[in-house]
Amino acid sequence: MDYGNIPDSFEDTLEAFRKAARKSDLIITSGGISVGEADYTKRAVDSLGSMQMWRIAVKPGKPVGKGSVLGVPFIGLPGNPVSGFVTFLLFAQPLILRLSGRNQVDVKGYMLPLNFDLKGGSRREFIRVRRNAEGSLENYRTQNSAVLSSCTWADGLADIPAEAQLKKGDLVRYIPFSEFNL
Repeated sequence: MDYGNIPDSFEDTLEAFRKAARKSDLIITSGGISVGEADYTKRAVDSLGSMQMWRIAVKPGKPVGKGSVLGVPFIGLPGNPVSGFVTFLLFAQPLILRLSGRNQVDVKGYMLPLNFDLKGGSRREFIRVRRNAEGSLENYRTQNSAVLSSCTWADGLADIPAEAQLKKGDLVRYIPFSEFNL
């Protein structure tokens, strides 16, 4: 069920959640889960259920949320395109697979060398990369989470620990998009 764009009001958000909970096995939202003036998703989930996870230390995707609304599982993805894509792969897809009866939902990763230097930030990062002809990982020129073309250029994600100081040749966990059940 697609309820389209919900107006930025607490009452409209509550009503959309009530409708979705009556007709759905899982509720997934995009946007409205952060802390802005017009972000009503978390407040609505807290009113109609519970938020078990919110604002995690990953980049992109800090405002992702997981909980339940009137007994129905809920995943709130960030509205930013790349953040939404990455958090869907990391959080929503495993939940969908579990709810579908799948036991094995973890993705495999491979240790591959970087073809660039990288100073990690304060959060764990999942950067868009692709394997080059030599088998090392290249990064997209910008990791800005509004640049959706980085996802079409890339063939996977590199899992970068918080505060990492990485040099060309260092090994990192690489998760090819093919490992996700897209």
